[in-house]
Amino acid sequence: MKTLFCCMSLFLFLFTSCVDDPAMMNEVDPNLAMAPAPGFVEPSPEFRPDQLQADLPENLANPWYGGNIGTNAHDFITDAVADSNGNIYVTGYTYGALTDAPNAGGADVFVAKYDYYLNRIWLRQYGTASSDMGMAIALHSAETYVYVAGETYGALQGTNMGSSDIFYSKIAVDNSSIVHRQFGTSSEDVVRDAKFGKVTVDMFGGSTTTFLIAGETYGAFSGYTNAGGSDAYWAKCTEARSGFWPYNITYTNTAYQFGSSGYDAVSSLHFDGSSYVYMGGFTSGALEGTNQGSYDNFFRKSNYSTGSQSCINQWGTSSADYIKAMTLHQSGIAMIYVAFKSYDISTGFVFLDNCNNSTPVVINPSGYVNVRDIEYMSGSYRITGEYWGGTFFSLPSSSDMDVFTAELSAPYWYSNIIMQNEASIEAYDGQNSGSDLGIKSLYVNFATITMVNSTSDVEPEENQGSTDGFLYMW
Repeated sequence: MKTLFCCMSLFLFLFTSCVDDPAMMNEVDPNLAMAPAPGFVEPSPEFRPDQLQADLPENLANPWYGGNIGTNAHDFITDAVADSNGNIYVTGYTYGALTDAPNAGGADVFVAKYDYYLNRIWLRQYGTASSDMGMAIALHSAETYVYVAGETYGALQGTNMGSSDIFYSKIAVDNSSIVHRQFGTSSEDVVRDAKFGKVTVDMFGGSTTTFLIAGETYGAFSGYTNAGGSDAYWAKCTEARSGFWPYNITYTNTAYQFGSSGYDAVSSLHFDGSSYVYMGGFTSGALEGTNQGSYDNFFRKSNYSTGSQSCINQWGTSSADYIKAMTLHQSGIAMIYVAFKSYDISTGFVFLDNCNNSTPVVINPSGYVNVRDIEYMSGSYRITGEYWGGTFFSLPSSSDMDVFTAELSAPYWYSNIIMQNEASIEAYDGQNSGSDLGIKSLYVNFATITMVNSTSDVEPEENQGSTDGFLYMW
């Protein structure tokens, strides 16, 4: 009965994230909430999964290794990143105690490091007496630190400004040190993505390091007025070091806010390393042009130094359209999106450079598909998420949520398909139940590592209770 209750609860979390009221979206578990994406009217060419049966390789479900992050309470992985040596850094939050120390209260942040074989090297859990959630993770360009961004309802550092604040933690890759910073408005501030910025060094031995965070706010940052509902924002967090040892270090946070009379949010972020910050998001208003109905996608290019808008493009269908994730492509920015049309969801790609739309490639599944991540690697794209209620890429029909990972090679989107679904994984021990969410995939040393949140076992690891996070490699 407990397992059934957890599965139903997880389904309801995911389903309620599809509703058209963003005011409700921030009340949904952030890990399960639909992070929006774009859609076009009558997009083409159409991508038909039933044409791909001959392209599916055999015996793809055989796992190499697995890792579990779990307690007898709810545990969620939200993001992950890999370094050049194949180490994987994972963040998320737990309502239990992953370490010997007790839970600080509500949800706690966790950060873990794994080697290439998914052996855990270290795990750190921290939080306040209120809830704290790690939502995004990025790696320092020198691979000496990882940065975790998230939301806190308490005070990890300083004083809470009101409701949920933005925080970020700078953690040494050997777990020897940690520094917290916190900022926000008097209302709720939400974190959806983060990326490392850059390091600049002056001739006097000083340096400046930046870390970028994006999401939405229901308040107003310094110098801004909320346009209505939630506004989108991106923030530049700066650490300035001057002098010689012992260094003088100062921290500043500069937020850039923009919005319409509706609900606006940045769901995905990219930095080109020098001049521009690219954002993909969603709006129920009109950031540019006219809203096509419900939520529209938007793509925005901003000046890194000044925060000013370079260009913006808004588009959508008469239904709800959401950007899910973006990645860099040699001809621009590639974004994966989900378009909600009743209970049918179309997923597609679109490429933008200087806010000029390209013709999208669209996947029209027979059931429900939620894509959460896209990565570009050597001419191909890997997408990860979950599906249910129909066949997908010739995979078996599923009555609960199953994980998939697909590799699509450009420009011939119908070839080189790699699929994995959770039903096949669980079939090894007779399990084929529970809800499984595909959070993110990393391509590390010729292997694919997928982060999964599941209410069941994920071979070769067992669920510790309720929802657990898993790292899975094949």
